[in-house]
Amino acid sequence: MKVSTRVHYGLRAMTELARSYREERLLSISEIARNAFQYAGSGRIEFQVTTAPAGLLIRVTDRGPGIRDLQSVLDGTYTSPSGMGTPV
Repeated sequence: MKVSTRVHYGLRAMTELARSYREERLLSISEIARNAFQYAGSGRIEFQVTTAPAGLLIRVTDRGPGIRDLQSVLDGTYTSPSGMGTPV
């Protein structure tokens, strides 16, 4: 296999990985926004580019009742018929 072919293949794999990562993040943001609207009636989503560490900070705020049993959700032991926001 030529070096140029290997580089092209590597770039293609990296591009696919980046696309998959981006789609997962978009799905998570969509789920959080849907939850804020569905359970709180409204909310606010803020995006902030950070430099240390480099990344994107996403802050969602609403005035809803919150998650009844948050600790079990965070522990991964909570179950619900709706799936409890699996993409999030």
